[in-house]
Order: sequence, then C-alpha cells, then structure tokens
Amino acid sequence: MAKTEHIDIYNYKKQLERSIHLVKTSRMCEKNKNLIMKFIDYAFLEGRKPARIIKYTIVLRKIDAIIKKDFEKVNREDVEKVIRKIEKEDNSEWTKLDYKVMLKKFFRWLRKTEEYPEEVKWIKSKVNRSNHMLPEELLTEKEVKKLIEVTREPRDKAFVALLYESGCRIGEVLTLRMKHVQFDKYGAVIVVDGKTGQRRVRLVSSAPYLLEWINKHPLKDDPGAPLIINHLNKSFLTYAGITKTLKTIFKNAGIKKRCNPHIFRHSRATHLANYLTEAQMKNYFGWVQDTKMAGVYVHMSGRDVDEALLGKVYGLKEVMEEKEKQESELRPKKCPRCEEMNPPTHKFCGKCSMALDAKTAIELDEKRKESDDVITQIFKDPRIHKFLLEKLIEEGLGKKVMEIRKGRSQ
Repeated sequence: MAKTEHIDIYNYKKQLERSIHLVKTSRMCEKNKNLIMKFIDYAFLEGRKPARIIKYTIVLRKIDAIIKKDFEKVNREDVEKVIRKIEKEDNSEWTKLDYKVMLKKFFRWLRKTEEYPEEVKWIKSKVNRSNHMLPEELLTEKEVKKLIEVTREPRDKAFVALLYESGCRIGEVLTLRMKHVQFDKYGAVIVVDGKTGQRRVRLVSSAPYLLEWINKHPLKDDPGAPLIINHLNKSFLTYAGITKTLKTIFKNAGIKKRCNPHIFRHSRATHLANYLTEAQMKNYFGWVQDTKMAGVYVHMSGRDVDEALLGKVYGLKEVMEEKEKQESELRPKKCPRCEEMNPPTHKFCGKCSMALDAKTAIELDEKRKESDDVITQIFKDPRIHKFLLEKLIEEGLGKKVMEIRKGRSQ
C-alpha cells in the first residue's frame, strides 16, 4: 500500500514558530537563549520531529525559569531543584518522564560527553508502573454509549464510536479519508497510517454510525475528502478542534473523567486485553513487535490469573463461560424484520422503522393505547364529536371515521 501524505492536524509549523519566538523574546539571559537555539539546530540534525523540538523549548524555558542561572554553570543541586518542581506538578507520569529524558539529553549535549554528566546521571528515567490509570478512571462501554447518545451531530457520533472501537491514535483517525473506509457484511474495515506503517482495523459497533455519517457527508462523492471533516472549511479537523468538541460531549453526558482523545485508546486496550492475545493486541493497536505495552494491558486485565484460579484451581468453568457470554453494550442491533444492522443507541430500525427490542415495542404499544384512550374520551363529548365530524365531512373523511369508530366498538 502506498504511503499517505503527511497531514499536520496539530498545526506544528505555527506551534514551532511560536515556541522559537517565545525563546527569543523571553527574559532569560542571551547566553541561555543562544544555547537553546543551538540545541534546536542539533535536534533537527538528529532528525527530531517538530513535536519533539517544541517540547524541548518548553522544558528548557521551564528549567531557566526555575534555576535562573547560566546553563553552563548548573550543578546537581540546581538539577535537584528542577526535578522537585517537576514531581510536584499535576502532570502524568509519562509527561514527567519526558521532562527528565529531555533534561538529561540537553546536558549531555551541553557537556559534550558520551555518558550523562554527573549532575543529571542520577535521574531515574523510568515510569512507576504503579501509577498507571486505575480501571475506574477509564471509560466503560456504557459511558461510551452515553457519549454517543447525547451527541446529535452525525459526524461526532461516528467519531466517538470510531475512536473507541478502533482504539486508534487520534492522528490515525483524524487523517482518514473517505476512501479509507470499506463496508462489508460484518461492518467495516478502515486502513490507517500509523507509527508502524499502514494496517487494517476491523469495525463492527461503529460501522452503522460511520454509514449514517458518510450518507450525510457534504463531500460523500469525493474519495479523497477527509472522513472527519471540518464543517467550516471542508478540511481536516485539527487536534485542538476535536478536543474542544470532546469536552462539550463529556459535559453533556455528565461524565467527569479525564477528557482527551487518548483515553479512548487506553480504555479500549484495557477492555480488549480480556479477549486478545499479546500478538493480536500488537497488530490491532499498531504497536511495534518488541513493545511491552500489550503485556502491560493483559497484566492489568487480570485475565490470566482469573482463568487459572477460577477455571483450573477452583473448577468454576461456568464463571469464565458466563463472562465470555456477556454482551457488549456497543453491539449493533439487528432488525428482526428487515435484518438491517442498526447502531446500538437506536430504538427503531433506520430502514423499516421496526422497534429493535422488546422494551421499545412495549413502550410503543403503551403510547398507542394512551392515544387511543384519549381519542375515545374526546369522542364521548357530544360537542367535540359534532364539531370534529363536521370538519371531517368538509374534508370528505366523515364516512371513513365512522367506519373506524364502528370497527373499534365491535
């Protein structure tokens, strides 16, 4: 498959220009400014991407603001001060790790040494695994369903459903074009371009939402059009734009958990770790084969321990079988009349209007009965009866109404 062109959903070009401008116009000493600019040039020569360069400028400006002295004169005591500040901030463990790694890299470059210099060598560059998000901090299928239900915009319904089920990185989803979606009898398949190259991702629960959105897409006849389109300029939605949209959806759904695009991937990986092998997880989520991420998610799910204890130690196989039979909250609904596959949040078939479950059918019957009772009560009032009948006769419907009433009284 051909490599797709690069699409900058983060607007890195402008971000980088602004980051460099902030360095040049900051209050730090000229010597530190020049060192940062030289380090940026070095990072570009190393092949670092704009996103990384932007982070370097943020971290180095932070260091300067904390220690307020020439970088060349920094000692271990100064670095300890920086680390204490980083640890106290309300950032994720991965963000703190990033800061530490960049701090060490900068001073190794500055000291022109092969090994990390003494002032930063002691810094631990590993994430504390105990600080991973807890299960209650992740999105459940029920909550994802709620997010879809409160969303009126077909594009956003499709986006939320797709982002969760696919488990794709936000960049992989926002750069999809119409031609990258193919429907089949099981749902749909998308082709995404990620860190490990292109891969196929099977979709089932989000396929009906995607189909609804594509049928209403303003550029549905253009294979090259963005799938998740910006309604204003008909271009790709930016990361900032979709994050703002997600915050509104979370608020409307009353979900107070952390709101960012990555939580969907994290939640989906945690859920699928109960069912897929590590090899399957790597393929599905687009991880490199030597990554430990799949193993981390499988470990967090407790699947292996459950199977060993319940199935082998205690012989409670029925517990495991019951767990496997649990139906997904996001399973598409098949119409009993026309067999059309409908989104899990729909109550009626989009094709033939048939009620999709027993509860909806009963509620519909009750509403019809209420309507019939109201009409019957209305007709019991002779004045209303006479007035309506006269009006219906004027419209040529009087005879038909009398026949209906006669049929009901029999």
